[in-house]
Amino acid sequence: MEKDTRNAIIVLMIVVAAIVGAVFGNLMAAQFDREDPPDREDIEKDDYAIYRTMAAAVATVNLVIALVLILLYIEVYRDVKSDFTVGLMMVTMSFMLYALFSNPLIHSVFGFRAFGLGPFAIIPNFFAMIAMSTLLYLSLK
Repeated sequence: MEKDTRNAIIVLMIVVAAIVGAVFGNLMAAQFDREDPPDREDIEKDDYAIYRTMAAAVATVNLVIALVLILLYIEVYRDVKSDFTVGLMMVTMSFMLYALFSNPLIHSVFGFRAFGLGPFAIIPNFFAMIAMSTLLYLSLK
């Protein structure tokens, strides 16, 4: 497969992951609105929906980027057999697990509800996304 085609497919996968994460995050927020727990007076429903939607989208994108990076590093390792590449795979696996367990969709699957955390709940995911996007950009060159 040509490099440009591969890169286009990767970008498309990331865009689809963002859309899927946002849709499921929004659905999850709507479900939470229907449940309307009694101790939720101090939380704005719109703020919660925006947080859940953004957090789910960013965490899902991070997960997809990490999976793509691991596959790229495995390909590089087959050619080079470098310990540095193994280290990159380990760092990327750590990012992947971080993205998986920070995803509010996963939290909901296990019955946990996070709310009232403010913007600091999502900021670490943005930094992880920047770091992994940089690794992805360098790996695709």
